[in-house]
Amino acid sequence: MLALAHSQHAGSLVRIGREALGWRQADLGKRLLCSQSAVSRLEQGRTRIFACCAGRQPK
Repeated sequence: MLALAHSQHAGSLVRIGREALGWRQADLGKRLLCSQSAVSRLEQGRTRIFACCAGRQPK
């Protein structure tokens, strides 16, 4: 349960930072080389950063 709370807190920080930059989830996803839905799951604490961007290489 504690891991879930930390994931949700980290997701909130990601969302706050993204919104401070004026980026949409799709904008952040493009920079992280993942989908908008992956960013949404990350912000909601349903996935971890490692899972969001694992194995991605820049083009």
